[in-house]
Amino acid sequence: LIGKVDFTVRHLSSSVQAFPNPNQFGAFTSGQPCIAPLTRQCSANTAPPNSQTTWTMRATFPEYVVALATIVGSVLFTIFGGVGIACLPLSLIFSFVRRPKAVITRSQYIKEATELGKKAKELKKAAEALHQEERSGNKGRKWRKNVKAVEKELLLLENDMNALEEMYPQGEKAEATWAFTVLAYIGKLIFGIVGVNCIDCLGCTYYHILVG
Repeated sequence: LIGKVDFTVRHLSSSVQAFPNPNQFGAFTSGQPCIAPLTRQCSANTAPPNSQTTWTMRATFPEYVVALATIVGSVLFTIFGGVGIACLPLSLIFSFVRRPKAVITRSQYIKEATELGKKAKELKKAAEALHQEERSGNKGRKWRKNVKAVEKELLLLENDMNALEEMYPQGEKAEATWAFTVLAYIGKLIFGIVGVNCIDCLGCTYYHILVG
């Protein structure tokens, strides 16, 4: 029932017997846990089946909300956490596959940077238009959809900028920067392969536990 908790309990009763003196406490062992004459079983073991009953207690609203949130959160964490752990090694491997293969020339860098600059100006105009709509109070479903689209384009633009900076390192230590970039992608590949093997081993272990 909603807002209630059931507890299965057992009603126990026994006859009164003289308690042993303090010097006899050492006589209680796993073979004789009770006072004689019940040398092997206590009241919990000898109780009849009809002694078992159910107590129903009403939980308070905060307790019920916390319990419900815990159950839902555990299920969601199991699903999304498992998917995230499985996708992380694959993401590292795909990042190595899509890595920049070589340093681009200065002319290519200028061309790509110009294209990204045009996209940035277009996104700036779109963001300003959305800001004007927000001031006018026109914040409907279409406005929220456009905001999400602009945020997505900004994220893609940032990723393109980072990729361009990797393909054309600048400064006095450009060669060292490119070397560290190559080593970073190799490290991603190694960690990705190790992660896939670990997930495979965990999957086999859980399978044997469930089957066994």
